Amino acid sequence: MVRRLIWSVFAQQQKKEIFDYWNERNKSKVYSRNPDKFSNLLKSILY
Repeated sequence: MVRRLIWSVFAQQQKKEIFDYWNERNKSKVYSRNPDKFSNLLKSILY
């Protein structure tokens, strides 16, 4: 059975704010261009 990660509106906003913060801090958008890495990390922690 495939599990889906469903983001609430609040969680989506916070995820964007986190990406924006790290993009500004690192002066690079490489990591946030691949949000699947973030989702995969969460899935590995949650499941």
